[in-house]
Amino acid sequence: MIRYAALALTVQVLFVAPPSSAPMEATTADGRKVVLDPDGSWKFKENSEATKQGTGYTKSTGAKAVLKSKRGFLEIWYKSEKWSPKDGDDTTEFRLTHKDGDVYALAVVEWIAVPLSTLRKIALDNTKRAAPDAKIVFEEEREVNGVKLLAMQIEATVQEIQFTYFDYFWSGKAGTIQVLTYTSRNLFPQVKQDMEELLNGVVITGE
Repeated sequence: MIRYAALALTVQVLFVAPPSSAPMEATTADGRKVVLDPDGSWKFKENSEATKQGTGYTKSTGAKAVLKSKRGFLEIWYKSEKWSPKDGDDTTEFRLTHKDGDVYALAVVEWIAVPLSTLRKIALDNTKRAAPDAKIVFEEEREVNGVKLLAMQIEATVQEIQFTYFDYFWSGKAGTIQVLTYTSRNLFPQVKQDMEELLNGVVITGE
């Protein structure tokens, strides 16, 4: 069973469907064309050269500490002076807390391999139950340490608190990975760089 965890609730990706019964086209922040379906799902527009382009990201040279998944195909490299690892639980394998407080990260790693489009659909259904106002405010395909994955920034209100999530998603033959970072919306501009740096420490060692 695919798990989706964020904060104390199972809050994950939500794509807000446009109030239309017909598919619509939109443009991502980096200029790529996507098609929005009425059910809230989306896909890159076929034959768009932009879908083949990616921005390369690599782990920081200062990230010397590492967490390795027991499932064997994920490593997270991080700066120990910035992040403290915590024990996971039934739904998350890794948890980290920023040493300045109020900024968190977690990883969900599973052997079940699912297409990213299916991953988004399941996440959409879960998120609607937990945070009806959630919306994606940024997304792009990225190449991170040589592997292509999906980056998303999501805003949602959980128990009347406004949160911003900055997440990486990957799925392949080895399984499925979600690495999520989150904080309150008012703090996000101050800590975005540290959150993104941690995400760029994701190294996927499986296919």
